Amino acid sequence: MSDNWEILPESGLGPLRFGMSEAEARPIAQPLYGVIEAEGPVGLQSNDEAYRVLLETMGEEAAREAIGTLEKSGVDLQPSRRISFVSGLMLDFVQDGLDSIMCHSAAFPLHVGGKPFFGVDPLPALRLLQQLNGEPPFVKGPDCYFSNIEVTAFECLLLMPGGGFRATREGTEEAGQKTIGWQRKQRTPPEDLKSHVRLDLAT
Repeated sequence: MSDNWEILPESGLGPLRFGMSEAEARPIAQPLYGVIEAEGPVGLQSNDEAYRVLLETMGEEAAREAIGTLEKSGVDLQPSRRISFVSGLMLDFVQDGLDSIMCHSAAFPLHVGGKPFFGVDPLPALRLLQQLNGEPPFVKGPDCYFSNIEVTAFECLLLMPGGGFRATREGTEEAGQKTIGWQRKQRTPPEDLKSHVRLDLAT
């Protein structure tokens, strides 16, 4: 397994580290992860932009209330840029550096502790992430959220009727390919997990 493709929860990927500037990360990433497929702004870039979008869809009163709740929670949306590589790697940068990483199923070499995630049964990798997380993940549908290490594996589980589960090799039929993402800090505000359940992947 290549060290360049090792998921390092709370730290980065291979030689890339959270907090690196785009100028620092580019010369490291391009020789290792291939041609850049696309790059540019991603998501809402500020609370003001979020307000304008909400204003169009919700009306003034509801938009002001939503933004007020957002600001009280301490969230301040920042301009962010994404660099996507043909190898399946995506790097998201904010003003203070590399903030989150995501990979989709083209990134076959991706692994955690030598356990691959794509193109194989991902359960051994998911179980190792559970160990690193210190407790079972929160699960909603096919997605696993390891909240202590801020790793989310999407489209990786099939919950069986009557209980039990199995990991999926290629993703779910409903939503498509597996992806996995991780970031450097706890989500603010914390994700609402009321509709999630704890699922012990070791059983």
